[in-house]
Amino acid sequence: MKETIFFRVAFVVTACVILWLAITSAGLPFVSYSDKLNHGFAFAVLYFLADFGWSNGRHMRHKAGGLLLFGVLIEVLQSFTQNRLAEWGDIGADVVGLAIYYTLHQPAAKVAFWRRWLTPPH
Repeated sequence: MKETIFFRVAFVVTACVILWLAITSAGLPFVSYSDKLNHGFAFAVLYFLADFGWSNGRHMRHKAGGLLLFGVLIEVLQSFTQNRLAEWGDIGADVVGLAIYYTLHQPAAKVAFWRRWLTPPH
């Protein structure tokens, strides 16, 4: 149960930080990679946290759908800012990040050594 609470809190904090970074002029000065890589990585991490935080809840595709809506919300909010641009490519990068987590999680969870670390707590 403590693990579930940890992942839920981590998910909310991470989502808030991502939203704040997406709609403010602040950035991560130490991150010099492509914006699309940042999107993909952020959404893979969010999917991981959602998967472990709500393991007894909805199916994986529902979590992915909710996160995709979050990505669309970010782009809509960015369209109202003066310092950010809403881009379809960002939503595409979000989808790629979600797909990467979904694809890698399934086979990795079957490997006995990793099962303890990759299987969501019950």
